[in-house]
Amino acid sequence: MSYRDFFRVVIKLFALYGFINVLYYFFPTIMQIGAFSSSATDLIFPIGIAVVIIALLLLLVYFADGLIDLLKLDKGLDHQAIDSIGITAHGIAHVGIIIIGGLIFIENITDFLSMSVEKFNDLIGTSNTPNVLDDFNNYKVNTYTWVQSGVLSAIGYLLITNYGRLGRWLVKQGAPLDNH
Repeated sequence: MSYRDFFRVVIKLFALYGFINVLYYFFPTIMQIGAFSSSATDLIFPIGIAVVIIALLLLLVYFADGLIDLLKLDKGLDHQAIDSIGITAHGIAHVGIIIIGGLIFIENITDFLSMSVEKFNDLIGTSNTPNVLDDFNNYKVNTYTWVQSGVLSAIGYLLITNYGRLGRWLVKQGAPLDNH
């Protein structure tokens, strides 16, 4: 594998992580503005920013070679290949996707599970019976945050379980789709 391939995969992994961050930060903001805003013009600016960022990230995915040429990332290196270690572009993409998916999953699954227990407790609890958890948490579950953490947990899980397909898409090899 050449340094150019390495930088290409790293740039594409950065774009994937940026896309997930757009999902995490901008779309909840847009939904909140849409829920509490009285006019549709308030949504134009956040939607415009999200569209511009997603377009830039797609440019990174599809034109990573142009960025490598522009920044001259593969010039001035002692060797032209990293083959001595046995690293492949697929391997880097797979590890990167698993790490990104794992971080997203771990960060959100704890919130989702704790809010699910609280929501379940709210649904089955009665006002006459004291609740064991009332001493620790006297808050109501924010349904929006609960759904958001559930969706992000699912995205992290899907990244982990489909790392092979996504890795091949990022590397752009013509291999048949399977989970390896």
